[in-house]
Amino acid sequence: MSRGQILIIFVLINSGLFCQDLSKVNSAYDESNPVLSPDGSILFFIRKYDPNNAGGEKDPGDIWYSVLDEFGNWSDPINPGAPVNTKLFNGVIGYSSIIQAYYIYGHYPKQGKTLKQGISSAEIINRVWSFPEEVKIEYFKNKSSESQISISSTGRTMLMALESYGSYGAEDLYVSFLRPDGIWSQPRNLGYSLNTENQEMSPFLSEDQYTLYFASNGYQSLGSRDIFISSRLDDSWQSWSPPKNIGSSINSTGTELFFSLINNNKVMYVSTQNSDGYGDIKVSDINDEELASIIPDVSIDPEIDSVIISLEGVRELKNDSEYLTVIGTINNGKTAEKLSAVIRLKNEFGKPATIVRSGSENGIYSIRIEKYGKYQLEVEHEGFLTIHEQIEYTASASEILEINLNLFPIEAGTKFNLKHVNFYQGTSELIESSYDELNLVAQMMLQNPEIEIELAGHTDNRGSPRLNQELSEQRVQVVKNYLAEKGVNGKRLNGEGYGGARPIASNATEETRKLNRRVEFIIIKD
Repeated sequence: MSRGQILIIFVLINSGLFCQDLSKVNSAYDESNPVLSPDGSILFFIRKYDPNNAGGEKDPGDIWYSVLDEFGNWSDPINPGAPVNTKLFNGVIGYSSIIQAYYIYGHYPKQGKTLKQGISSAEIINRVWSFPEEVKIEYFKNKSSESQISISSTGRTMLMALESYGSYGAEDLYVSFLRPDGIWSQPRNLGYSLNTENQEMSPFLSEDQYTLYFASNGYQSLGSRDIFISSRLDDSWQSWSPPKNIGSSINSTGTELFFSLINNNKVMYVSTQNSDGYGDIKVSDINDEELASIIPDVSIDPEIDSVIISLEGVRELKNDSEYLTVIGTINNGKTAEKLSAVIRLKNEFGKPATIVRSGSENGIYSIRIEKYGKYQLEVEHEGFLTIHEQIEYTASASEILEINLNLFPIEAGTKFNLKHVNFYQGTSELIESSYDELNLVAQMMLQNPEIEIELAGHTDNRGSPRLNQELSEQRVQVVKNYLAEKGVNGKRLNGEGYGGARPIASNATEETRKLNRRVEFIIIKD
């Protein structure tokens, strides 16, 4: 292709004349993961189960591409073959101007066979691929059958759909960042603001680096998986506006995946609706008014430096008497120093209701929420253990509730009482509400791979001391097993049961006895 042809194609694309006829690209097989080259002249995609794949009709995916000619038409698709295509899953993730190469799925050892985990990079020179080189990602693990990854326009942020450490259910959305040494950071779960116990897939981050599009079957949809949109609210990558379905102009009764913005008025995605086979690549027009209608509804209250999110399905509040104001300070539990923190609030249905950042100098936060509900606060500050607190309004309570919160640093010697980890009476069976706090412990340990902890199980003093000792040991083992299931290496977990020998409160009443029935941990290595 000559420079003149490329220039014509560039003008076609940026003048809105981008070719929407993909009849040559789509087939009776499964097309997915469309990615455009930087100049828009090449469309890469994955085709599954095509007899012409490197592994034949059982091949889970090969890289294919189509070229846009000077008349704006897509060519017949081409399979480039080796070295990038093998009998395993192969696909283009995206182009990075930083490394001047394409990221592709799989690791390619020198013997020429890809490995299922990880990604590589390769150049294309005169339509010939270089041999792929391994891209290093810290603690990369994916239990799903395939990865779905995209690279941001800056080349420094990678969004991933994985079933990995800290997943809430099936595939979750994760983020990884390119470090100065060229190694990508450990993928970090984007949190419960986005992820559900079902599947969140095919993430795409817009050029503003704040607007995220992804597919999910964990929210109300028109069919199977729909495309949703959410806005990042701060730099923690954990605070997101409630995902919003982008509507019937894109979503259908079928499955939609791999949404991306081509330019100001065109989008590309994959749909099984009216497809030739499993999934087809589609291009649609979308105007500014349509885009504006699906942007999340987020407003900022400058007086308390908080982001208040409007939730669909929540009844409109009539007046201030229906609100409860929660105020307090965030403190370093060891030094009493005031801390800034990100505070997330979930309602009783598990959906985020409010996100607040406390002041850095005075640690003060303020949240206004609806009365007569149950809520859970999650409080996070980098380098400190994330904590949970429960809020439940009662008719006798005042309209202002003060909750001061202590965070403890992630360092050797820190002791932490898992006060929301509870067991059914007389057993080692966890109560379901315990999992949120245990998930935070698992997440902390996965994000800090050098840390080792020692668990301590305790009971009250009722009953046989011998049986209490055995029960406390069993409970410690249950916690260890749960953390191991979440991906924490068992060698980093020590534990011991103490029965009722180490009370922290009186055993005279049930109210104080329940404080003694607890699990604690202490960081013994950081």
